[in-house]
Amino acid sequence: MAFHMSTLGSFGNSLYQWADLEGYVPQAGDKPEDLTYPDEDGEFGDEEWTLWVSQAVAATERAEASLKRWRERN
Repeated sequence: MAFHMSTLGSFGNSLYQWADLEGYVPQAGDKPEDLTYPDEDGEFGDEEWTLWVSQAVAATERAEASLKRWRERN
């Protein structure tokens, strides 16, 4: 389920590229119509959406790992 990028604090800033207009980042199982993208970005074919979500998931995992490393050091 999509989550709001602000849940990762400043580490979520790296997720702007995949976030919708309200700041939600898609995750596995989400559909394009579940999120609010601008009209020109809101039209995804099945392959495009699959790629978009896989990139968003990978970026989310990197942001979460960065946050975890920061917490361990501070």
